[in-house]
Amino acid sequence: MFIKLRTALALGLIALSAAPLMAAPKALVKGLTYATAFEVLPHDQFLIAEKSGLILMASANGTTHVWADLTSTTDSVGDAGLLGLALDPHYAQNGYVYVSQTAQIDGKKSFRLIRMVSQQGHGVLDKVLWGGLPAAEKEPGGIVRFGPDGCLYWGVGTGGDSDAAQDPKSLKGDLFRLNPDGTIPSDNPIPGSPVWSWGFRDPRGMAWNSDNGHMYGLDRGPKVVDGTMDELNLLEPDKNYGWPVIRGAEEQYGMVTSVIHCNSGHAWLPGGATFVSGGAWNDSLLFAGAGEGILYRLVFDRRYPRKIDFYQELINGELGPLTDVRQGEHHEIYILSRTGLYRLREGDDS
Repeated sequence: MFIKLRTALALGLIALSAAPLMAAPKALVKGLTYATAFEVLPHDQFLIAEKSGLILMASANGTTHVWADLTSTTDSVGDAGLLGLALDPHYAQNGYVYVSQTAQIDGKKSFRLIRMVSQQGHGVLDKVLWGGLPAAEKEPGGIVRFGPDGCLYWGVGTGGDSDAAQDPKSLKGDLFRLNPDGTIPSDNPIPGSPVWSWGFRDPRGMAWNSDNGHMYGLDRGPKVVDGTMDELNLLEPDKNYGWPVIRGAEEQYGMVTSVIHCNSGHAWLPGGATFVSGGAWNDSLLFAGAGEGILYRLVFDRRYPRKIDFYQELINGELGPLTDVRQGEHHEIYILSRTGLYRLREGDDS
């Protein structure tokens, strides 16, 4: 069964009547090794990042070629590797693609944000925007997205050093906000600092609601009994999201409690996220889950951005671990698993 609806009583959610069901996912690209992120390009093309360091250019007809080979500079041990892609809003003019990479160069490891540029159908390194951060084989973070303000947002995990998330001198467990050239915006909360908010463990998803501008982020949490305590947060500047002092529904003065969290018996292991614009799922937040292979759909109250009115689970493990989700030009939903790229389109199984 490709779509599953459940009432999440344990999480205090309300499951409303389901929107029109979508047809079975159509496989567009198969045979990927360990895909981590992707971007939708014009003319039914896609850029797909592999954990190993490859970035593939794929077409909806299933053909692929290597757009960029960064395997020689990528450390893919543990959770490290190529972990995030962001297409420049002016990609059609400048060809820029931003990549979150755990690098290993001349025997030295680092976590860095680089800018690639498309030249004659292939990507070449244009600039290292931010480098030299400590590399980590676990809890690396790695999400990178453009915000509606034209700035780059880059999530950096703790790398297993939980206390660093509360250390103002550390750049671990933070969400960076940068100009597209890697410089620090003058209106960041802390003058001269890339840090926009902090107190995260392993940030993996990020999306903005175009209807009201609210920003949400997903943070992978620690293991609990038969599950993981992953979080969905309403993200705001100059806020402390509490790791490792608070987790889940816990509260403490000066720290922000998650909007919703995963708990015992379940493991989201969240990946990429997107807000749907238009169609039957307008204003829905979708996020990919690697833990149980589920695509999650949530609808927030228009007046109260921390209140969830609707919760739905789609793609119940049939595609394996899911790592990213995006929307196309015509309301198609594209889903990335570790081994393939799929399309969901309402009422169409062609």
